[in-house]
Amino acid sequence: MSQDIDDGLDGVLFVRAKVVDSTKPSDKRKWTHRLAGSAVLLQVKGGETQVSSQTDEYIRVKVGDLQKHKADWLKSPLPCALVYVEPVEQGKTSTRAWWVNLQDESAYVSEGLVQIPRKNRFQAGLECRGSFSKLVKNQQLSAMVQEVAIDRTTTISQRVTGLHPKGLKWEAWRFYKDWRLRGSVHPVLGPIVVNRTGWSHLTRQGRTVHRIANSLLLLPAAAQALREVRSWVYLRKLQPCKTVLEDGSEFVIDYLGVRAKVISSWRTPTEIMVVLRRQTTFRLSTDGQSGHSQLAGLPRVQIWFHSVYEPRRGQRK
Repeated sequence: MSQDIDDGLDGVLFVRAKVVDSTKPSDKRKWTHRLAGSAVLLQVKGGETQVSSQTDEYIRVKVGDLQKHKADWLKSPLPCALVYVEPVEQGKTSTRAWWVNLQDESAYVSEGLVQIPRKNRFQAGLECRGSFSKLVKNQQLSAMVQEVAIDRTTTISQRVTGLHPKGLKWEAWRFYKDWRLRGSVHPVLGPIVVNRTGWSHLTRQGRTVHRIANSLLLLPAAAQALREVRSWVYLRKLQPCKTVLEDGSEFVIDYLGVRAKVISSWRTPTEIMVVLRRQTTFRLSTDGQSGHSQLAGLPRVQIWFHSVYEPRRGQRK
């Protein structure tokens, strides 16, 4: 007889990091662990009665009152996972389990059922740690994000509240024109061009009204983040684009991101990502002897403000 684990066995998994003694790195007795500052909310299930169907590729597990739980899981600031433990005879210890990310819409296959891929083994070893660690990646990034505070004492032209009688777009455009005149300089990347190109991208046709409005409200936060946050990342999801000019020169366009946590007295704290468009132009000349192209001087780099958004806002609707 196997033992069933019902819906009531929820818990929190605290992620730990291994600390190796540098003086004796091969001595496992000297290894210790410390909390890594991350946690995962777990829904644990087990037993044959909890399974609706299964194949060699997946296990479909029943979850009572799933719609209510799903809404809570999708809004949770902590990552959430469901772990299914393989049933064994009473008195024995199960050695196999599988997990699924409950904040991934693809996990919900039908009413009352969650599908767990069998490739997601929940066990000790690199196979599990590598994929499971992705659940806490955003949480770990959040802990390292620099905070910027929006001050209520800023002038009217430097605010975007959405409460102006002439409307949000008029108010945001007033701020944007003032920002363009003042200019923008990042502590590490240098001058940032703020022009009509960024505005056109934010308000482009086909973008939803909700997303446009949210980006316009975030413009003052974007300007402040570019002034104060030194760190930046290369946005790999936006593939670089290379173009060759008529004179043989070429330029490459890629995208950079500046992430910040915005604190203000009139809205809840939120994380933003400021997207920058970078163009690097290479002037080339031909070597008279070999006929090969070579760089003629240093590359010219220009960076434009491109967009601003809340990275995880869409995951919690």
